[in-house]
Amino acid sequence: MNAALVQDFADSYSRVEHLGRAIWLSRFSWSNLMAMFSAHFDESGAPGNTHSVLTVAGCVSSVNKWARFEVEWNKILIEAGLPEGTVFHMNKFARNIKPYEEFEGNPKRKAELISALVNCTRRNVNKAFSCTVVLEDWERMNQRYYIAEHYGYPYSICGRTCVAMVLKWSTKNAAGPVEFFLKMELRIEDS
Repeated sequence: MNAALVQDFADSYSRVEHLGRAIWLSRFSWSNLMAMFSAHFDESGAPGNTHSVLTVAGCVSSVNKWARFEVEWNKILIEAGLPEGTVFHMNKFARNIKPYEEFEGNPKRKAELISALVNCTRRNVNKAFSCTVVLEDWERMNQRYYIAEHYGYPYSICGRTCVAMVLKWSTKNAAGPVEFFLKMELRIEDS
């Protein structure tokens, strides 16, 4: 295969578009709505400590806006001096851990990057949703009321709550059907 053709494909390939086309097949449209959610675990203290909260958060936007978001977000990171392919992690950024070492001692530069990323999100997202469970409170309630047996564990409670909020928003705004993607990731990293 021609090297230039391969490079053109790599430059224009969008994982968001790929996902949208895989889901909707012949019904694919750039205006289809996708809700993308991730589970985030607030890790405080040293690795190995238990997490204090569990949050599921995500946004709803059209396939077209998600594809635009992907391009804009990556461009902002590169223009900020981060290596191509960097996945932004706020926990590392806040502590100036690799690849964010160059931001240490430069609060203005950090604020500019956060501002650019927030503005990118605002331009490309229709609505954001989140649900958080304080795990110590959930444990206490579960011991007394058997919540896990009736309603599930914190991740499923948060996930279902976010889905319900999206469906309510979608109905209220006549947004049409929404496809949901939930991803759960837990990382314990060196401090």
